[in-house]
Amino acid sequence: MRCRSLALVVVLVAGLLLPVQASAFRQNLSFNVGLTNMLDGIIPPPGVHLLNYFVYYDADEVETDTPLQQFDHEVEVKGYAPQLIYIPDHTLPGGLRYGFSAILPLLDIDVDSPVLEANSGVMGDLAIGPFIGKTVPLTKDSAFHWFLELDTYLPVGDYDKDKHINPSSNYVSFNPFLSMSLTLPHGFAISSRQFYTYNFENDDYVLQPGVKGDLQAGQLYHFNYSVSKNLPFIHPNFRIGAVGYYLNQLSDDEFEGEDLDDSQEEVFAIGPGIVYIHKGIFFGAKAMFETHAEERPKGTKYVFQVRFTF
Repeated sequence: MRCRSLALVVVLVAGLLLPVQASAFRQNLSFNVGLTNMLDGIIPPPGVHLLNYFVYYDADEVETDTPLQQFDHEVEVKGYAPQLIYIPDHTLPGGLRYGFSAILPLLDIDVDSPVLEANSGVMGDLAIGPFIGKTVPLTKDSAFHWFLELDTYLPVGDYDKDKHINPSSNYVSFNPFLSMSLTLPHGFAISSRQFYTYNFENDDYVLQPGVKGDLQAGQLYHFNYSVSKNLPFIHPNFRIGAVGYYLNQLSDDEFEGEDLDDSQEEVFAIGPGIVYIHKGIFFGAKAMFETHAEERPKGTKYVFQVRFTF
């Protein structure tokens, strides 16, 4: 009787495993979800800039209506993303400034789950793109800063079709965004980076064992945000504020042209952040707590940022 009970458990678990294979985490982990917040729309001065993002993300639950909900999961991601920005010492007509950006994340993914497996590779996908923008003075103590960037993610990273979570998505993504900052009197500032993402096809995707084909992850709208103020009694360039992000998948993932149920992701996060600028070096740190999530992990993201100018 005990053997028959054990066999029944094995059969039930195996039945749940079939739809779990690669059934989640189809959006690119390299996307900028919460990396940039405070004073985000201000273009740095001309030159070559190296931005360093250090990220730690931990989630002990997955919010989903799929069979994944039946299991306990813990997802931990440690990341380092170096970004190079080049801004010429030249302006276009109308005071427009321009430049080019490239960022390549390195991600260490660890999953503690009875059914999910992570790729042990670390290289994510390369994002490159040009940008253009300017600063518009409004009053003596306020200004509107903006730039528009046209990023493309190229699938150069580590991908294993038999793993549920990968550093690379194995598909191209077009990811334009508009970054804006409104600096106000008395040291207040409001910033937001608004993204739209269109994903092309992954032609090497395993939906479940024995079922391989073309996957197209759904389109995304997401933004990072901050409301902050400087604290001159500490230092004029020391700033504290509320930061976070919101992501909403606008369309279902598609496999071989058919919509996949329970595939639209959504998440909202908020938390504290600080920024300190000293001798041209930009330091930033923040913790963002995900208070709502659908069809994805729900956890906490910590980001430390350092920018150098050469």
